[in-house]
Amino acid sequence: MREERVMRVVAVLCSPYRGGNSDTLAEAFASAMPTESVERVVVSDLHVEPCRSCRACNTTGSCVLDDDAAKVYERLLAADVVVVATPCHMCGFPSAAQALLERAQFLWARRYLLKRPPHTSTNSRIHRKLFAIITGGQKAEWVIDGMVRTLKTWGCLIGAPLCAVMFAGGLHEHSDATGDTRLRRHVALLAASVFPPTLYKTVTPQTPLKGIQS
Repeated sequence: MREERVMRVVAVLCSPYRGGNSDTLAEAFASAMPTESVERVVVSDLHVEPCRSCRACNTTGSCVLDDDAAKVYERLLAADVVVVATPCHMCGFPSAAQALLERAQFLWARRYLLKRPPHTSTNSRIHRKLFAIITGGQKAEWVIDGMVRTLKTWGCLIGAPLCAVMFAGGLHEHSDATGDTRLRRHVALLAASVFPPTLYKTVTPQTPLKGIQS
């Protein structure tokens, strides 16, 4: 009899403030997954040095820096689903999260220089997926355009294409997402899209009647 493997979900919590809006929505996303499936990576608890641009990985495919980033990427590369939950700071990621993303340079070297692309399917024989939850005070969606481009590139490097982005704008206080049933409905919709294999959409809480839109 074939043993069933539990889906492995890694949630990357990027906010420097614990328990804020992006954390709240990430937990709502995680609650839709089997409890034993979800592993949380709290970026503010990590020691991650910024990339030195030394280019040593160009020939080795490995980073010379010895910190928490290596362990994080080991988990990310073994995950079935990765969800990045982050606030939008100055149209970008919080500084510690940006440093973690940039440390994927060794994966760029592996893919494009050493011709060792990442696996895009898992031991469960499903295609790996990347999802994002972005929160911020601004309501205009253009403020996250650069973040989405970064996530698309990063997803290619970890072998998990970006499948869906939820942007929750207009959140000014850390607790604004708490108890917001509309946002929770959209998070539930995002979590549900983990399972259908051909859903590549953007969830926009600013237009709830449209639900999921391109």
